[in-house]
Amino acid sequence: MVLVGAPHTPFGPGLAAWGLDVSQLLWLKVDGAGERLWSAEQALRCDGVQAVLAWLPAVRATQLRRLHLAAQAQGKLLFVMRPASARDEASPAVLRLLVQQGSGTGLAVQVLKRR
Repeated sequence: MVLVGAPHTPFGPGLAAWGLDVSQLLWLKVDGAGERLWSAEQALRCDGVQAVLAWLPAVRATQLRRLHLAAQAQGKLLFVMRPASARDEASPAVLRLLVQQGSGTGLAVQVLKRR
């Protein structure tokens, strides 16, 4: 699994507690929008990568489409995190979720799009 542009350092013990093998996790700390897109696309093309999680706060629909096609062509999972302000923007995603802090300590999840 590859994390591209994650806003915080992954907490290994917490991920391990959820059953994730942290030795199989690659965290790419890249800041520029173009660098994040390039890194995500290259990660999708790598044989050993099964999933890419990319934080893309400013991305165009055409760029998302390119990533989506790369993920489909390689048979990989792609998760793109965008700000809530992007909820009305076009996206090729088959599933779009709005995740927000709920009441108390929980999360509120709203399905914006699904096929």
